[in-house]
Amino acid sequence: MPLFLRLLPACLLLATPADGVPFTSPRLEAVTSWVGNTYGGGTKWVQQDIHALTVTADGTVFTNVPWDEAGGNAGEYRDGELVRHALHTHGWGYEGGEAVACNSRYVFIAGEVANEGGGLKSPDSWPPKGCRWIGVSRRLRQDLSQPAPFDGGKGGQGDTLKSAFLVTGEMPDTSKEHIPGLCADEQRLYVADPLANRIRIYSTESMRELSAWPVERTGPLAIDPHGLIWLLQRKTADSPARLLRYDADGKPQGQPLTLDPAIVPAAFCLAGDGRVLIADDSPAQQVRIFSVAAEALKEEGRFGEPGGIFSGTPGAFGERKFNHLSALGCDAQDNLYVAHDGQSGGGGTVLES
Repeated sequence: MPLFLRLLPACLLLATPADGVPFTSPRLEAVTSWVGNTYGGGTKWVQQDIHALTVTADGTVFTNVPWDEAGGNAGEYRDGELVRHALHTHGWGYEGGEAVACNSRYVFIAGEVANEGGGLKSPDSWPPKGCRWIGVSRRLRQDLSQPAPFDGGKGGQGDTLKSAFLVTGEMPDTSKEHIPGLCADEQRLYVADPLANRIRIYSTESMRELSAWPVERTGPLAIDPHGLIWLLQRKTADSPARLLRYDADGKPQGQPLTLDPAIVPAAFCLAGDGRVLIADDSPAQQVRIFSVAAEALKEEGRFGEPGGIFSGTPGAFGERKFNHLSALGCDAQDNLYVAHDGQSGGGGTVLES
């Protein structure tokens, strides 16, 4: 556009109307500016959206999103820098998803597999025509781009990773369901299954299902230092958002922790001291900080400017002015990592700590 503005006056000066009188125009002043990615593209870019993240004790951040135009659906970040993209999560029917988890050996990336209208045909790599899969890609923690194959895993044809994708559900290809939550310890991977309304437990080594338990409104998952599994039930028109807790085998622990109806919880995480942090995507655009006392949530503070991007000078970027909070997590030192994703028809990720 700036180049067009510079050429336009010269073009007009050459134009001669039918009456033979030359056309002239005053010089048009223009200011050229740009908005873009932190990096220049090529082999390094910040993915265009982040819908989920998990943070390790040392501050390594793994992320996931269903779609990234350049194929960086899942990424690894450390100390403010992109380490690598997972790759093989975009194309040949494979895409990213809405959840990610890790342990000391593996990274587990929720994703989906389609067959490009039936054109991709191999039961070992793609679902049958008219169907799509949701499931989990298992990668090596030491290198997110490398597969960690297992018996019965899907993939291997085309540009797909051999035997590294666990199918947790098959559905019509018109369905829009995604796995909304994952968490893992050294032995078990917990998967929120929206199709069967269950939390499924898999061995992190064999990737075989060990057990499952039923739950309504599956959502994001987290595991606390005591081994309790936390589930966020997002709000609906009829029900408030709640946090549920289970032991490792699915037995409910304590009472449901109900959130204020004004809160729109996009994600949550657990701090090392037991506090619960909620990414509130309501007009408040803040991280809400809670303790748990007497089987209830007690708000102890908020982080971020009230109103987010609309605070102060609306639309002007600034410190702690969040813009559509989408994911968050903490490391062992309780450094907070936040993704926000305000956009207008395209990617809008900001990932910061």
